[in-house]
Amino acid sequence: MAEGPWTPQNKPARGTRVVVNQDHFPGKYAGVVWVVDKSMQVNVELNPESGTGKRLRIRPEYLLPATDENVARDGKGYTVKHDGDSTQLIPHHPPLDNGTVVRITAPGYRDTGELFVIAADNTYKNNTVKLHFLGGSQRYYPRVPRGHVTVVPLADILR
Repeated sequence: MAEGPWTPQNKPARGTRVVVNQDHFPGKYAGVVWVVDKSMQVNVELNPESGTGKRLRIRPEYLLPATDENVARDGKGYTVKHDGDSTQLIPHHPPLDNGTVVRITAPGYRDTGELFVIAADNTYKNNTVKLHFLGGSQRYYPRVPRGHVTVVPLADILR
């Protein structure tokens, strides 16, 4: 099979080394290299390359090839780069100001046209944001991965 990006129709082959895309999942799976064990109808089943730990079933859209750059992501919204004696942290996404209007654009998420407002940005803590529904609803999402939100331009809001 082709090297990423993968879809439910184009899954990674058995034995392929992959990592979980840290734009979509906080640090729990950071730095873990997985090996594809089984391909199911929608998901793929992964085993840790180290041989210890639990299996993981996940949609193939959330996987990246296990390159050195992808493995270096630390799970807190940074890519770790080592230059000689110094270590540099490069953020995946810039932080968002509170009150910014956004839309959820995640793989597998059906866009209903609902708009959300940023209530708290934890990009530097755990790569998540807290979203409130725009329009007076009391509902909110406490931990949405930062890679799942897209800023809505002001011109689109005023239409």
